[in-house]
Amino acid sequence: MKKKFLSALLAGAVIASGTLTAFSSCGPKSSNNFEPEDKTKTQLYVGQEANGYGEVWLEKIVEAFEDWAADKHFEEDKTGVQVHISTRGFAGNTVMDTLPTSRVNVVFGEEIYFYDFVSKGVLMDVTEATTTPLTEFGETESIEDKMMISAPDLKKGLTGYDGNYYAVPWWTGLQGLNYDIDLFNDKKLFIKKGGSPSEYLRSGENVDEAVAGEFVAYKWGTQDDELAAGPDGKYDTYDDGLPATYEEFYALCDKMKTQNIMPITWTGMYQYGNFIVGEMARDFDGYESSRRDVELSGTAYNLIESYQTNPDGTIDWDSVTYMGGANGVEITEKNGYLLAKTEGKLRALEFANTILDKGYISENAFTGEFSHTAMQEYFLKAKYDTAFETAAMIAEGTWWYGQAANVFDSMEAAGYENAGKTDRKLGFLPYPKADVEHIGDAPTFRSRKSAFCFVNANIKDEGLKDAALAFYRFCHTDEALKIFNSTTGGIRPFDFDYTEEEEAALGSYPLTTHALNKVATIDHPYVASELFMNNQSYFANASYMLTTTISDVGTALTNSFKTFKDYSKATPSTFFDGISAYYTKTSWDSKFSKWYK
Repeated sequence: MKKKFLSALLAGAVIASGTLTAFSSCGPKSSNNFEPEDKTKTQLYVGQEANGYGEVWLEKIVEAFEDWAADKHFEEDKTGVQVHISTRGFAGNTVMDTLPTSRVNVVFGEEIYFYDFVSKGVLMDVTEATTTPLTEFGETESIEDKMMISAPDLKKGLTGYDGNYYAVPWWTGLQGLNYDIDLFNDKKLFIKKGGSPSEYLRSGENVDEAVAGEFVAYKWGTQDDELAAGPDGKYDTYDDGLPATYEEFYALCDKMKTQNIMPITWTGMYQYGNFIVGEMARDFDGYESSRRDVELSGTAYNLIESYQTNPDGTIDWDSVTYMGGANGVEITEKNGYLLAKTEGKLRALEFANTILDKGYISENAFTGEFSHTAMQEYFLKAKYDTAFETAAMIAEGTWWYGQAANVFDSMEAAGYENAGKTDRKLGFLPYPKADVEHIGDAPTFRSRKSAFCFVNANIKDEGLKDAALAFYRFCHTDEALKIFNSTTGGIRPFDFDYTEEEEAALGSYPLTTHALNKVATIDHPYVASELFMNNQSYFANASYMLTTTISDVGTALTNSFKTFKDYSKATPSTFFDGISAYYTKTSWDSKFSKWYK
């Protein structure tokens, strides 16, 4: 009789000595064109939606897993595991309908509305596999143990349906500004220590006495210099030399313009720039506010009751009053529409309007001419080809670095100097803070795309089930997590550390995303309430709580940058007020009242 999964692995599996190589290379497998089956081995089929991160990371993990499993017996008269990879057709709820008859055993999917899949019964219960230490791979922690403290509500969301695990996030999707470190060094765009206003205003608060005094002028340099503390307010960290406040960000962009550098670009084909507003609002409001958006509970102290504008149209922040005053407002499912009024939205809208008015955004971001992948290529090639507009930053998700793998490879093959993924220096720029008072606040993001890793519940054979669960567990070892980050630049909500030798072999982009993952607070928006579970796509939409109605402009507007650009009546204040005009008690009740508790 077959032993149960964990007892079989932990008691009977032979564990190889030493550790696996984090960056082992392998030849590409033929995805979707499966190799002939080796009948002497257990056959495992793995599906992945490869649109963003590509499949190279998975090929490397598969090779390492096959090496580990080479002497394992999951099925009678079979030794080892042969893994086949399929890389298309694993996005959206249509996957839910195909799983019962699919031969795919383990899935890495996107746009997966998790609770729909659980309620349908198509995901295997992986509680034991998730909560038992990974000792068969030489580790002492479980997958659950590794879940980042930066995602404090993740466990609650994943087990909220019935107390069991059925999946874990495949990746954490952060969206923001990605910057060209090479360009910042070449043009001396980093802020030197003692060269930023925030350091003087904060002297005595974790800022060296060396900068105490009176701010005179910005000082610019390279990463070889001693650099300003950055948004986290600390020296010798991943954000040194980057603008700490909105004011410093504007000064940086002004300096870029004097050197004929366009500060920011993005694809004009999609609303990539709009997530800047949503994420900057979240970064200002903080993690608890982000959770309130989906949990629809707790006390909100940041809902704007009233405010005034200055003669130039900017917001008079000293005039702001808040709903409920010092007591705040208790949020419930019935009054969730009030969350349209959070202060962070108005702060972010004013920032967006400012960088547009000051000419910090490329016209390419509005023409619709460039797809996201074309703009990635445009951004990367500008360093070497004057035919391309030089931009210092591109608005993108953390998946772009992996998505642009072919561009890096083709540039390197063409002989461009230091153009490969490891040699080219790029980074993920943490959002600057609205003011000095918020320096040091943890960066706050919401993970996008609802990407999950899970095991198909249709597996009947116990040996195949053991192999699938072993692969699921292997994908969460430190070695596998390092492969994913180092290959794609993306992050997962699981903790691990690189050695100094491994860091030295990494490209700069994975280093910055890994460092950010360590310190950020990241909202994975899963809530096991009836209201949320029946409206997952609504809450997952990037335009949730950012859709507006402006008189004489339009209704249900979502693209703040284009709206500001095209309509003079669209201002930060009219856009912000219009959000409350869109999310009304009437419209909220109409959509959600059937699920009110």
